[in-house]
Amino acid sequence: STPSYVVHTVQYPGETLASIAKWYTGASSNWQVIRDANPDLNPKKIRLGTTIQIPHAIALRSDAPPRPKVLPTERKEGAV
Repeated sequence: STPSYVVHTVQYPGETLASIAKWYTGASSNWQVIRDANPDLNPKKIRLGTTIQIPHAIALRSDAPPRPKVLPTERKEGAV
């Protein structure tokens, strides 16, 4: 059978495969499974608008993550 996917579109700066995995699967360690499902994706170069397939077999949810309270580009100088 053909695998099915939840499709995520990167909307915010700073999204990583680990953060995407945590949101959709409940475990950031599933980033490797997501990487394997997206062989043309470079995990170090995720850009806004990139679509990423999350296998339904590991997905616990299909709704997109909310906007982060503070985006990486909005942090004040000296903030951690």
